[in-house]
Amino acid sequence: MSGLLLFASLVAALGWFVDSYAGLLVIGFFYGICGTSFAIGIAQVTRWYPAHNQGLALAIFGSGNVGTVLATLFAAKMVKGWFDGDWHPAFPIYALPLFIMAFVYYATVRNAPVPTAAKKLGQMMMVFKYNMVWVLCLFYFVTFGFFVCFSLYLAPLYKFSYGLTPTHAGYMAAIFCFIASVTRPIGGWTSDKWGGANTLIVVFLTVIGCLALVSIFNFTGFQNMVIMTIVMVTNGFMLGVGNGAVYKLIPQSFPIKTGVVGGLVGCFGGLGGWSGPQILGLMRDALGHDGGGFLILMVIAVAAFIFCLTKAIRHPVAID
Repeated sequence: MSGLLLFASLVAALGWFVDSYAGLLVIGFFYGICGTSFAIGIAQVTRWYPAHNQGLALAIFGSGNVGTVLATLFAAKMVKGWFDGDWHPAFPIYALPLFIMAFVYYATVRNAPVPTAAKKLGQMMMVFKYNMVWVLCLFYFVTFGFFVCFSLYLAPLYKFSYGLTPTHAGYMAAIFCFIASVTRPIGGWTSDKWGGANTLIVVFLTVIGCLALVSIFNFTGFQNMVIMTIVMVTNGFMLGVGNGAVYKLIPQSFPIKTGVVGGLVGCFGGLGGWSGPQILGLMRDALGHDGGGFLILMVIAVAAFIFCLTKAIRHPVAID
């Protein structure tokens, strides 16, 4: 983790020297490696906490997603207000806390006890033969993927569908991000108390209902920003809860290979965040509204709900 933070800080600092779109893409690619911190942290947190507290502990760790909200709220303001529209100085400003935390982490955090496990890459990859891994990937594709999707898509949706200014549309998206981030510990706590699968059943049913409503709104031409906001806030609340629930199930089923499985599941969450806006954008181009896109996302959530009802998910046992 310390090496990752140090590497990310150096990459971010290099953003000061970027003067082309291609260069920005390169910086963005390497800066994106920051995302692997999630897999590292999952393995670390899981091994420091007993099973009955892992859901809440992992959810608190994952609530660091609130950093997305802070970036959304303050990055643009900082560029516009402090630097007269020049975004270059923002990079070293973001690099500084990463650089500091690399040394703070190294000096204060100990490695968790590592259980006896296969060390060779081929042996570690054997875990991917289990169906449970891919079901968890689908769950996180919906919970975290849709969280990222709407975090990106809500601002243009409010701008073009409801006529908000870019600033106010950004505020609406930030509200969604904040709620979906801070409710993650609730999902961890409810999963510790009543089980991750039971929590996800409620989550997926609510998300399906919210997406169905938004789809109907678009197909019928109904527009009411207050109702739309209530539906999306409810959706964000439950997606945050779902994120916490998924990461309760991972160490429960894979107590030894938590890092490997957690990394793959996190990867599919990222893929969900990438593909969701693509689906919504393509369907908007094809139909002239977002109804079809939300309908497709709803079908994916229905698939996750069906898998959530299976016995293996409702009564998970340690596989490795």
